[in-house]
Amino acid sequence: MNVHVRRNITLTATVLMAVAGLSVFAQAPAPSASLPADQATRGKVVFEARCSECHDGGIMGPELWGSPFVAEWKGKSLRSLFDLVMKTMPADNPGTLNEKDGLDLVAYLLRVNGIASMASLDSPAALDSMTFTSQQ
Repeated sequence: MNVHVRRNITLTATVLMAVAGLSVFAQAPAPSASLPADQATRGKVVFEARCSECHDGGIMGPELWGSPFVAEWKGKSLRSLFDLVMKTMPADNPGTLNEKDGLDLVAYLLRVNGIASMASLDSPAALDSMTFTSQQ
């Protein structure tokens, strides 16, 4: 085999492995610092305990971050997201999240999707006037 062909094969394999490695890291986005940290951090704990089995990596349920998720919820009220989560999740035991966990989870979803907000999500009624957009 020609030296140039081997170099090209090696370079191609290296690039493919690097891209594959980046996609693994991209699956768990780093939270932005926009929401009150304690609420989003509590939401992450809820996500990991109650949601990640189905939604981490989109294996059984859709991923809850990234372009498809943002496009689906852009401009919709945070109350509608909260209500959906509270009524239908987790799929194996719907309606079992308490209100605080649901609010914290919505804060986490905003945070990992880069939605800027300084407001604490302290009640479902407060979510009525807020939308899932790039700026709150």
